Amino acid sequence: RLAWYRYVLEFESADRSRLWRALQEMLAWIAGLAALIATGWVIWRARRVDWEWALVDWWLKRHGIVRKPHEPLRFLAPAGVRHEAWDAFVRWWEKRRYKKGRAGFGALVRALRALEK
Repeated sequence: RLAWYRYVLEFESADRSRLWRALQEMLAWIAGLAALIATGWVIWRARRVDWEWALVDWWLKRHGIVRKPHEPLRFLAPAGVRHEAWDAFVRWWEKRRYKKGRAGFGALVRALRALEK
């Protein structure tokens, strides 16, 4: 026990300043790494959202509909697509957008192809 007290009493201001500098340097690295990870995640997320909308917009253009960014899909039913099938696709798409249902590129392509049948 005396050795611990002696260590605490001998802990000089130089030791404190070295410890403080080491902590500051460590926090700077951690903050930089966190910022890098957050930036990467935001870029990845934005690219993921963009390709999904790009694919849906491409499919709509193929069927003669040009969607403005603020227009919801529900009101853009293309000619030649059954109303029930379009409503089912829009519900599936909205679930996907709000993360209640997840699917990949293949599922989106299959859903769009199913509308053409």
